[in-house]
This record gives sequence, structure tokens and C-alpha cells, in this order.
Amino acid sequence: MLPKDLAVGPHRVIPQDAVGEVIGWTEITIVSVGTAATGTLASTGVDTAPALFGGVLLLLAGVLLMRRRSTQLNA
Repeated sequence: MLPKDLAVGPHRVIPQDAVGEVIGWTEITIVSVGTAATGTLASTGVDTAPALFGGVLLLLAGVLLMRRRSTQLNA
């Protein structure tokens, strides 16, 4: 969490381990409320549309095969 009175502008975040050794650091920029950030959001996750479409096709194929077999057994 960041303090509410943190000044707008560039800052450096420096995480430390349990004994106080520096693990690394990164630069961040604090912007004022209402300031639009530049750039776009990172793309995270996976596109599930192809898998969903394939699953629906397999389900429909299974239903059609079951109906076909049912009509063959009743004939």
C-alpha cells in the first residue's frame, strides 16, 4: 500500500528480505487522480473462444451420433 500523501512523480520501490538485504528495485511514477495513463493494458490470460467453439462442435456431434444410433436401434 502507498501512503495517501505520496508526492506525484517518479519513485523507486526497493523490496528487502527478512534480514534487510535488498532484493531488487523498480521505478514507478505516481500520477494525480484523474490523469490518464499512457499506453494500453497488458494482454493477460488466454483467448478461450476457439476452445469454446470446438467444445460446442464436439457436443453437437455427440448429440447427432446419439440420435442416429437411437433411430437405428429402434428401426
